[in-house]
Amino acid sequence: MQSSDLEIRNEMPSDQEEVSAFLLNVYPTSKEMHLVEELRRHGHLPVSLVALVDKKIVGYIAFSPMSQGPDQAPTKAAALNPWIVDPEYRELGIGHRLLEAGQAELRKKDFNCVFGWGDDQIYSRSGFATAEDFEIHNSGVDHSPRFYVRQLQGGAVESLHKKLEYSPEFKALVDRPA
Repeated sequence: MQSSDLEIRNEMPSDQEEVSAFLLNVYPTSKEMHLVEELRRHGHLPVSLVALVDKKIVGYIAFSPMSQGPDQAPTKAAALNPWIVDPEYRELGIGHRLLEAGQAELRKKDFNCVFGWGDDQIYSRSGFATAEDFEIHNSGVDHSPRFYVRQLQGGAVESLHKKLEYSPEFKALVDRPA
């Protein structure tokens, strides 16, 4: 695949069925597909992008808003999940390009930082720091120590409450059977 064969763009309504099928194909359970469908249904996907090769979806990234503190006040922070590339297309830079394009879209919408959890190598290689370095924790969605943050604007993390909340749809993801 040549980089000119890759197209990254905003997800369109006509992509939704193919995105669902893609997520079912690349994840071991249907949880991520249900998460995206619920986030979309509740209007909690300010940014969702597809990566296409020959008009076929080979990658997907989505961001949802987070809230902070006991009163769940809005923030300018976004949660990253899912972020996935078809195994046949990995190691080609598609995931990195999806992330960069997604963060550019978030900046346009005045988000100032992104949080994610997962593989240490992927996040550290992508410019994320551990959220623990900033004494920031998530609430109840993922109890792993692998919680990461990437600032989109300087000083953004320091202004946040130390406990962040994911959109309610994430709790349903955790509670949902596989």
